[in-house]
Amino acid sequence: LVPLAYVDSVERAGGRAFVIPPSEDGVEETLAMLDGIVFSGGADVDPARYGAQPHSETDTPQTRRDAGELALLEAALERGRLETYVPLDVSREIAEESARALVSDYPGLRVHAVIGDFEQHLDEIPDGDHRLFALLGGTIGNFVRDDAVRLLSEVASRMAPHDHFLLGTDLDKDPAVLQAAYDDSEGVTAEFNRNILAVVNERLDADFDPRDFDHVARYDRECRRIEMHLRARRPVAARIAAIDLDVELRAGETIRTEVSCKYTRATVEDMLRAAGLEMDGWFTDDAGRFALSLSRKI
Repeated sequence: LVPLAYVDSVERAGGRAFVIPPSEDGVEETLAMLDGIVFSGGADVDPARYGAQPHSETDTPQTRRDAGELALLEAALERGRLETYVPLDVSREIAEESARALVSDYPGLRVHAVIGDFEQHLDEIPDGDHRLFALLGGTIGNFVRDDAVRLLSEVASRMAPHDHFLLGTDLDKDPAVLQAAYDDSEGVTAEFNRNILAVVNERLDADFDPRDFDHVARYDRECRRIEMHLRARRPVAARIAAIDLDVELRAGETIRTEVSCKYTRATVEDMLRAAGLEMDGWFTDDAGRFALSLSRKI
């Protein structure tokens, strides 16, 4: 089944929506009848398709559907409907590896990588026509609202009238579900959180001992966000030599290391509108856990 919101969004944009049965046969004939394709995605997409391991919330993969959609995507690339991909990443190594892999998998695709920070280097994205800007996953949730609006405003300022913006958001859920995701019983998130100190030690010549800290994750109901902290198990004194900073913590004091904001459709629309964007489409998985919103510049 396809959510009615998908169909409504296509029709509001002036198109006519068709639901395509999943099949690897006849993709060229199917593609010839279409001006665009919406792949619904969701928690039942096989993570192996994009080189990832299954998440705790990954459902049983729909392999037949995935194969059919991948065949359509590859056919669209071969016809030249997808012309240029512009990744923006802080890591030159990751950007170059991704570019080589994409060009190898999709001959004819142009990759123009930008090495930088998306909070500072959006102006280095090349001009174009009918561009799709995308910030996927739950990245926007790592910004408190004012900072998120500021970033999205920067995106909007660089969009032309025919450009669109695709935004991924993690939707608000039962606090118990969120708590379990950010404080898993295997301790994976705890190690990820403490690793921040190892990175600070390496990059900024600091002398934190990650073993001095407990991982803490808590849900702030009022702000609709998870906060991750590192709580000192005992009095801690550390030095960050690269910035000439001495840090002293009493036992029980915390360092907030991350926020992960959760959203509803209303809060996403409000955030986009404050940034000068108007939502054209809203797409969620069947369980309503995650969303993609499509918007354009007002």
